[in-house]
Amino acid sequence: MKILEELVKITTKHPIITILAVLIITGFALVPASKFVIDTNVENWSSKDDPKIAAMNDIKEKFGSQDMATVVVDCSNSNSAAAESYVETLAEKLKENNNWKDIQYKRNLDFSYEKAILYLPEEQLEAIASPDMTLEKFQSHYFPMFKKSSSSEYIASANRKIYLINIGTDIDIKNPEQRNQLFDGLNELIDETKKTNKDYFALDVGFTGGMIVLDYDGDKMTMDDFFITAIVTVILILILLFVFFRSISIPLLSAVPLLVGVIWTSGIIFLLYDSLNVMSVMFAVLLLGLGIDYCVHLLSRFMDEMDDHNNIVISFKHTFAHTGKAVILGCLTTATALFALCFAETTLLHQLGVVVGLGLLLTLAAVFLMMPAIITLCLKFGKINRRRAKFNVLKIVGSSAEKFSSIVIILFVSLLVLFGFSARNAELSSDMYELFPTNTEVYRQLEKVKKNFDYNPDYLISFANSAAELAYSVEGFQNTSKVLRVESILDYFPENQTKKLNIIKQVIEIHPEFADISQINVEKMTLCDLPSEITQHWISDKGEFLIKIIPDGNLYDREYQKKLLFRLRLINSNVSSDAAVWTRIIDIMANDIIRSSLAVLVVLFLIVYIGIRRRNPIFAILSLVPVGFGIIGLLGSYRFFGANLNFISIAMIPLIIGIGIDDGIHIIHRYLEEKRKSISQVVQFTGKAIFLTTATTCLAFSSFLFSSHPSMRFLALVPIIGLIICFLGSVIFLPALIKVFADRKKSDKDLFAFEKKKRLKDSKISLIFQAVIFLLALIKVFADRKKSGGNTFISKIKKIIKSRR
Repeated sequence: MKILEELVKITTKHPIITILAVLIITGFALVPASKFVIDTNVENWSSKDDPKIAAMNDIKEKFGSQDMATVVVDCSNSNSAAAESYVETLAEKLKENNNWKDIQYKRNLDFSYEKAILYLPEEQLEAIASPDMTLEKFQSHYFPMFKKSSSSEYIASANRKIYLINIGTDIDIKNPEQRNQLFDGLNELIDETKKTNKDYFALDVGFTGGMIVLDYDGDKMTMDDFFITAIVTVILILILLFVFFRSISIPLLSAVPLLVGVIWTSGIIFLLYDSLNVMSVMFAVLLLGLGIDYCVHLLSRFMDEMDDHNNIVISFKHTFAHTGKAVILGCLTTATALFALCFAETTLLHQLGVVVGLGLLLTLAAVFLMMPAIITLCLKFGKINRRRAKFNVLKIVGSSAEKFSSIVIILFVSLLVLFGFSARNAELSSDMYELFPTNTEVYRQLEKVKKNFDYNPDYLISFANSAAELAYSVEGFQNTSKVLRVESILDYFPENQTKKLNIIKQVIEIHPEFADISQINVEKMTLCDLPSEITQHWISDKGEFLIKIIPDGNLYDREYQKKLLFRLRLINSNVSSDAAVWTRIIDIMANDIIRSSLAVLVVLFLIVYIGIRRRNPIFAILSLVPVGFGIIGLLGSYRFFGANLNFISIAMIPLIIGIGIDDGIHIIHRYLEEKRKSISQVVQFTGKAIFLTTATTCLAFSSFLFSSHPSMRFLALVPIIGLIICFLGSVIFLPALIKVFADRKKSDKDLFAFEKKKRLKDSKISLIFQAVIFLLALIKVFADRKKSGGNTFISKIKKIIKSRR
């Protein structure tokens, strides 16, 4: 506490110097903060040592990425001639763009002309062997047939209403910035091409593809929705702050330390990681959501102290001495819970734990450094409005919980049992299609292609080491139920070549004059007869053969995928897919969350027990009631509210844990501080800050509720549900539990009085415990980086200095 007292003296006495010093440090942090990039590669979200993930990576290393986009040309309101002309024109423009490769709008069969006879059905070959067949009749009837069968055909539907152009790319399509530029350019090229000819105006042209393309269109929808609703949300938050504080300047300026904390964290994490995964990028939202909790609690207590003392220094000393301790304890518990994730098997959760845990400590430091200085400057040019919202309703709630504590506890236990029973069925969703909107242009085009073609953007891939293994695998896959079709290089070869060659020998024996015709005198077709643009796609540099297996259902359906993979791997063990990798990552994440949650419960109890410094553990247990009730309530009720637990929405669980822990700690800490004053007053004074932090955070997420993108709605619903349940647990059920299990009629010298002497031993244990957890997390980070050959701090700093030169 002496450190906090000295901090108050320095920051309030030299506010300008303090703010300038912090801003200078922030300026240095901005340099590396602008360097880190986002890694959206799903395969990098988990350990590459996992055999199922390694198998998929191995296939992609052999044959390259299989991500493609498909341009859809619909001539339902026009004619096929206009569509074919448009396809030719657009294809030529795509070839001029170096970002696109493997542009296919025709089935190129030119290579087959010399051996076109082998592609004829056996019945037609046997007809040639007829004694009535003459050389003239053969040439007039079969030569046009050879030419037609070997001519290139547009990739079109049976009714010639839908034409397709399949295109691949050389750039990293999983990089969001490059992906957006690529598809934005494709949209512009499609529109420009339509304007070149009036016959194209009636064509309906768009593009579609797999998850990468759907994600692009979904992101655009999210941003379009977000800017409008975000403005409304900010206005609502400002109104709420003004109603509570009767001022808007002080709450807004108090948010400056939160932005500083985000920048500091961004600078530090660049030195730890080369890139952030999509979940870790959420660290800014998490830090702002948790950081505003610190600011509101400290600011609310400071204003209460100003009412009593009317002195900035004394008010801040009292604020830091009491509420400040609770804020620090809440931050340490949340940070420790997050650092525990660094031992997770998934890189996704590992990185999130380190980044947000470190960010919370930096944000807390920024808040304690800047808030006294900022408010001191504000009060030099103005004054605090002493009129503030009283929140008498919370006093009534606390009084009722205290008066009818037994009934409230019965209700609490009943809800806990109900939520717990329902939570048994909670699971992380593995169906990616649940996270994407179905009312987008890309999805509309996808449905059109599915209807007119045997098309599924999600397929399985495998490979064979020899031609014999390839033939065996393809035949086995084709005979497997739930398989729509199998694609391989064998599709370019005639079927039953040996039998057909025997028929041709019979033809020559019957008609010796046919022996001089090149189209008759043919040999078995081999790989050497195929052009390189075909073989390079289907054959690796080491001679391995790629196989694509198109299923007839949704690969993200866990049961469907499991059964299909089992059957296919009995034929060839080298079968995998992006959907299978995704499901595996979800399973690992679920196991990580369960293991980490169980370990964290013990860790949090020890930290709170040491932090409260009471010999009776009942206070530590009670302080965890809101967060425990909130998490169980969330898992038990999220389906009722239409939410979804997925890899995006679970990133908000640390936010719920952090705020839920803070809620309980602040109620218990204020109860002990007030020395057995009425529980209703504790709920009124501390409950208003808890309500404000819950309301502002929920309002911040409410902007996503109006999004047309399902994943954004789920992102908002999960924290809103969890935080509201935590709030109810802290202001209704926790007071009742305190009344029954902790509120005894004893003197202040007994259990409920503050200890006049600090237990130095407990303080040392607490500091040592936090240091050990933090050091273990850092050791784990550096060990992983050393194992993966990551850059060192020094090399990164040298790069920054060099770039600045």
